[in-house]
Amino acid sequence: MMENRVSLLESNNGEVIPRKARATLIASLIFLFNLLIGTIIGALLVHEYTTIPINYPWFSTDSAESIRVVCSVTHHSHSCFTTISSALTATTNIDDENDFTPIDPQFIFTLSLRFAIIDLANLSYSIPKALISKSTESRTELALRDCASLFDNALSQLNRSALLMRKVVAGEAVLTEERIKKMKKWIGGAMSDQERCLDGVKEMMESTAGDEVRKKVQESKVYVSNSLSILSNLKMLIDGDETLKSSSTLGSGNSSAGGDGIRLATGGV
Repeated sequence: MMENRVSLLESNNGEVIPRKARATLIASLIFLFNLLIGTIIGALLVHEYTTIPINYPWFSTDSAESIRVVCSVTHHSHSCFTTISSALTATTNIDDENDFTPIDPQFIFTLSLRFAIIDLANLSYSIPKALISKSTESRTELALRDCASLFDNALSQLNRSALLMRKVVAGEAVLTEERIKKMKKWIGGAMSDQERCLDGVKEMMESTAGDEVRKKVQESKVYVSNSLSILSNLKMLIDGDETLKSSSTLGSGNSSAGGDGIRLATGGV
């Protein structure tokens, strides 16, 4: 076993792999572990909700309409609707009449959180770690390493939220206030980590690579923001505010994010 471990750190001619390469290898293994955990959690989370029939009388039987209602509370309702609709399609077997998927606020939040986790996991590996190996400037490399660390922490907090969602027992219609409070803290913390990465990139990277990082982080931040907004308004969504339902048409509201929906409670940016 020891010989096998040593062989991983040596090339064919017996030379030890450089420290930077070893660090990249270790970072990649950590990422793959986090991605595996996040994927497993997401899959189990969705499976549990597709086997728990929970009734919300005011919610439309039309899944698209239900998604519009929930997404109307976010700052980015169009992206929310698009991502959740695609995630729903991926988790529903449309050819199986017995495949029951309750399209309720809690399940839609689950899909939103799952999408945010997968996107952030992909971002964590594809952007900072890949660019670090190509970096020739110490300031740029430092900013990228900070982002990589922040992404790992953000992903950990989102995974904690997903694990807590799995603890909702069959038949529970609403998450408890205590659980919602914890999840808002964790998801909000993940957004803060993303913002800190953006601040560091702005100060230390004025290159094309910096623009690429900023674009990808902003996109990921939108997905996390959508999850936080839905969670912050979950009780109201489940109680069934008719004013909300009648205002759910995409693009009908005016938000500080550019008129992409209506905002009913502070929960994301």
